Amino acid sequence: MLDQKVRLAPGHMLCVQDGEKLNVFVQQGQVIITQEHDPDDVEVAAGAAFRIRRPGKTIVMARRESTVWLALASAGSRAPRVLVKKYVGPCPVVLHRLEWPRCGAQGALRAIASLLARWSRAW
Repeated sequence: MLDQKVRLAPGHMLCVQDGEKLNVFVQQGQVIITQEHDPDDVEVAAGAAFRIRRPGKTIVMARRESTVWLALASAGSRAPRVLVKKYVGPCPVVLHRLEWPRCGAQGALRAIASLLARWSRAW
């Protein structure tokens, strides 16, 4: 059974895996909750609660110094996996990994032209 209080510094986050039906109570501070496959983020302020309604990954990130309680909705529920991680900024996304050809400057220029052509089609 999961019933735990967690303190989060600004920018720190909880990563909850498969936490469907887990209640997140914000005792102090303010957090933003993002659920996997849900385009809407939810801001939860001190004194409010949020129930995770989706399977998959849920991120709880502190906007300022926060204390949150995590509690299962029912005693028979399976405890999710909860990880505490520090948010360090957006992760880089590799759009294309450019492999420089071994045929000199002309080959490199052709590779760059090909990459630009692919980007212009994508945009």
